[in-house]
Amino acid sequence: MKFLHLDLSIRLYAPHREYILSTIFSSGDKEYRLNLSSVPASKIDEAVREFLATNQVDAILLDPFVVLSGRRDKSFLSANLVADDDFETRCTAISAVILRLPHLAKIICGAWLDVHSLDAASARQLKIFLERDDFYFWGFGAESYVEYDQPLSEAKKTNRPHTKHFRSLFLESNLESKIIPYLHSIPENIYIRPHRLKDYEEFEFDFNVPGSLGAYPNRQNLKNFLINRATKNYVELDGLRNALMQNFRQQKNFTLLNMVNYLYLDLIKKSRINYVDGGKMQYVTMKYLEAGISGSLLLSPNMGTLEEYGFKPNVHFEPYATNQELTPLFDKKSWDMKYKTIRNNCFDLVVEKHSTELRVTQFNKVIETIISQKKPNLFKYNQGDLFYDGKLINEWA
Repeated sequence: MKFLHLDLSIRLYAPHREYILSTIFSSGDKEYRLNLSSVPASKIDEAVREFLATNQVDAILLDPFVVLSGRRDKSFLSANLVADDDFETRCTAISAVILRLPHLAKIICGAWLDVHSLDAASARQLKIFLERDDFYFWGFGAESYVEYDQPLSEAKKTNRPHTKHFRSLFLESNLESKIIPYLHSIPENIYIRPHRLKDYEEFEFDFNVPGSLGAYPNRQNLKNFLINRATKNYVELDGLRNALMQNFRQQKNFTLLNMVNYLYLDLIKKSRINYVDGGKMQYVTMKYLEAGISGSLLLSPNMGTLEEYGFKPNVHFEPYATNQELTPLFDKKSWDMKYKTIRNNCFDLVVEKHSTELRVTQFNKVIETIISQKKPNLFKYNQGDLFYDGKLINEWA
């Protein structure tokens, strides 16, 4: 498959974008990533048509901010270091060009779009696109979506309060059939793959709560528990990461961001236990895969959305109930018996079913099938496996 990604030099630091797109475009076909960030908006139509006249393309990949005006707000521009005064005009010009190319499939890469906060204007735009035969949305579908009724007090504090547009306009309409299912993936080489799981004594820290604490009581309570028992080294590394994150927010420096991400992963792989949850929307986040491939014990509430990925309680992770007594988790005898099996199962699941290389192969097959049969709704993930029309993709292929 030959993909064209209309690029505006945006480095979204969400890893579920970076890993997949960088893998797709690392095969030597770099000319299929067309950077339009320095092309005047008035020349974008000409640049795209010139490219397509001399290059064979099967499908165009589009980021949500290109086609949805509501995704280009100040918080987006600031977070992604966008200093382009013509950014809005360029995005509008690209949208206009692709609407005039009905012969090519267009995939809106929506996995890194928080569909819970889809604003009214963007929802209307997305609906217009998906009502056409040539547009598809690659992102969270009905199997991954959990409704969350956001309190008004919480909604007032955020730039993007939650809406009901995604469910009412897409999941509860025939447009749900235009959604290509998405699961996170992780490069196998993000860690040096161990020949064996680390023993109890080889971990530097007992416990870790990776990522943002946000407005999540479980994370906050467990972080308090952690800090009260953590070693000096953990407290200092955690404090350093927080300080670097604060500096990044002020200075918007990619070197700082790389250091933040390095420390984030370093704390995960050095900790025996990593607590992860999906927040109020019960998303399966990248942290499940990062903790799993590190060989640590994954501690998590038992969410229904984990079934798509194949994570089973007491098989791949230790289930967590609110205010659960955690001290027994650190017992060495349990580690040598019960938890070694759980950790091994989790590691094997992540490596076998959720590598980025496998996900890109699956994506190629999905798009190839959609172009020929136009039935994305027949693709489903279950227990980490991809099915087409009820048949395991390997058997069907």
